[in-house]
Amino acid sequence: MVLEEQSVLCSKCGMTNLVGTTYCTNCGKKFSDEDNGNNIQPQPQPVAPVIPAAPVHYAESKPNSTEEPVTVGEWMLTTFILTIPLINIIMLFIWAFGDNAKKSKANFCKSYLIWMAIGIGINVLLGILITAIMGLSIFAILSEGISDVYDYI
Repeated sequence: MVLEEQSVLCSKCGMTNLVGTTYCTNCGKKFSDEDNGNNIQPQPQPVAPVIPAAPVHYAESKPNSTEEPVTVGEWMLTTFILTIPLINIIMLFIWAFGDNAKKSKANFCKSYLIWMAIGIGINVLLGILITAIMGLSIFAILSEGISDVYDYI
């Protein structure tokens, strides 16, 4: 909603002044009672000031350090660290889920951890299967041996 307030135009410089002012705010000419009555103009006042939006920068001047490719030297150090027991698992988690690792290295470590989990799962299943087979074999040998002992008595 725009409110309108009365204003007076100065006959000398054309500046808009509020009704009731004695002198022009621009040139200093004294208003007479006739000027206040003859040159009255409605002056709109803005409701609220318009605040400009912050500029949007689409192109960055410097690429993000996590987007840069991993160098050959970094890969050599990474594969060397992955050969050290226990340290390799700790470092895989740090590189995979930390904020400072490069994106390609983080993705490599995540896939490496997934393959490790699959390998551990397969080894557990094979261990259970081999233990069951060995247990059944030992049970068959022992039960056959006990029956042979009773045959001689």
